[in-house]
Amino acid sequence: MGVINLQKVGFTYGEQWLFKDISVQITEGDFVAVIGPNGAGKSTLLRLIANIYPPTAGHVYLFGQPITAFKDWQKIGYVPQNPARQQKSFPITVREVIALGCLRANSLWSTLTKTDKQAIDAVLTEFDLQPLAERRIGDLSGGQQQKVFLAKALVKKPQLLLLDEPATGIDSQTKVELYERLAILNKAGCTVVMISHDLELTARVASSALCVDRGVCFYGKAQAVLKHQNKKHTDYYQGQVQ
Repeated sequence: MGVINLQKVGFTYGEQWLFKDISVQITEGDFVAVIGPNGAGKSTLLRLIANIYPPTAGHVYLFGQPITAFKDWQKIGYVPQNPARQQKSFPITVREVIALGCLRANSLWSTLTKTDKQAIDAVLTEFDLQPLAERRIGDLSGGQQQKVFLAKALVKKPQLLLLDEPATGIDSQTKVELYERLAILNKAGCTVVMISHDLELTARVASSALCVDRGVCFYGKAQAVLKHQNKKHTDYYQGQVQ
């Protein structure tokens, strides 16, 4: 079944289909770049996989289970687009943000265990965030915030990482470092599904490409789209790089 299996998945806003009949299987250890024009439904598709939205049609499977029956959410890390916007003025520290990644499903008030605290300290060190651990998230730069939310998603060492434009709002050097870090995580066995508009940089790390525009336009080897080896799809997406 693969890590993710979408079977004829569709989603509507009101009476209008955003996309439909999406059937894709993503295998363990893959690094999938999700690309396409603005408004094509890329973020919505990621939210369906993260069980934030239910599909209007079709079925979503995670690790071989129907998403409605899936319980092991600590296998999955999810970083939405611009996650710090909602917490810019909220008095929460970097350490506390990362600690949220240790919460058990349906257990908002659970106490952190010794193992949780060790994992938080380890990921703070891994991402060079120890000096910022007691700073408020809203006081950090865009690049620092992205590192914090990536650390939150990774604190429990997920097997699947879902990323919605993780490089938004960060400088070029930080972006390169972020993508290199993702490549290392992927090589260590983490399956990555990432929405990105930076096709050139994405081509260095992604192994597969999923082109979405009201359905699947292309799904296969990343180089076919991202390295201009498939002229039809290259011409279509060339104007989408931001």
